[in-house]
Amino acid sequence: MRRALAGILSPPSKKEKSREEKLGTLFYQISIKQINFVQEMVMSELIENEDFYFDKEGNIVFTSKYLLKKGECCGNGCRHCPYNYTNVAEPKRSELLLLKQNNGYQK
Repeated sequence: MRRALAGILSPPSKKEKSREEKLGTLFYQISIKQINFVQEMVMSELIENEDFYFDKEGNIVFTSKYLLKKGECCGNGCRHCPYNYTNVAEPKRSELLLLKQNNGYQK
């Protein structure tokens, strides 16, 4: 194991990147690959304007139709939550319910 990490654990030469730079690059590459993978998986199964749409700010907004397919409230305070925000913590839940009641949070 020590040999496998030798490039990261050994002191950097003047030409080499530091341990921190190597680890940072490695974690950045892994996270970007994971994000791209998840985006491809999610977006390939979703239909724009049926399961989601983009709001004025460019955010992805899930429709109530899509959220119903999920089967329960995720707790994130989704704009079109069909479950009355059952898994959203207070006081945020009460605020969202009031907005929904006044049509302030619906498209």
